[in-house]
Amino acid sequence: MLAGALATVDVQSVLIELLIALIAGVVVGVGGAKLITMARHLRWSTVEAERVGVLALAITAFSAAEVLHGNGFVAAFVAGIATRATAPGMPRSSLQTVEDFSTVLSAAVWFVFGSLIVPAFMDGLEWRVFVYAFLSLTLIRMLPVALSLLGTHLPWRERWALGFWGPRGLDSMVLGIIALEQLSGLDADWVADVVVVVISLSILVHGLSARYFARWWLHGPRTRRHPPREPAADVS
Repeated sequence: MLAGALATVDVQSVLIELLIALIAGVVVGVGGAKLITMARHLRWSTVEAERVGVLALAITAFSAAEVLHGNGFVAAFVAGIATRATAPGMPRSSLQTVEDFSTVLSAAVWFVFGSLIVPAFMDGLEWRVFVYAFLSLTLIRMLPVALSLLGTHLPWRERWALGFWGPRGLDSMVLGIIALEQLSGLDADWVADVVVVVISLSILVHGLSARYFARWWLHGPRTRRHPPREPAADVS
């Protein structure tokens, strides 16, 4: 979709970027996971060093893809999948540094989001932005999730729940930042407005409904209950 918004980029170039990202991610993920596993078995590394090594895999995959004119974001994502597939026995503690680093970056991303809110609302928003935001929080996200779960044994209410309360917020913001780096002028303003409205509505809709939904999921819909009657007194 981003390639289509750019007049100077064709589909073939995008496919080449994705192919480069896929190759870079697989090579770095598989090769790095094997090296980390070998170092652990030979006791050449410590727990702390392994945590840094796992973080270095994501950075290496991203950097390698960018140098080769590929998509660094996709490469890092693929590298993570390849690392887990190659080393399924990697301890959970190895991801601690990655998770801490992700938390810091997440805070930075939300800071960027906060800087976009005021200009977006002060300049005025078109009604089409709100229509798309409503569709994005419902059909656009729920229907693909439901289709992807065809053939599973999950009840339909769980499939729709996964679509409605699935990944949100941060993912949209990251992809929005990537789009803003590539676009300019009215296209950039349009993307910024859409991202701001979608995420703002998500915070309100998902945030306000999560508690009620969790209570309903655990206990079922509330039904009107009558207080139990006290037994009749024994007058015999």
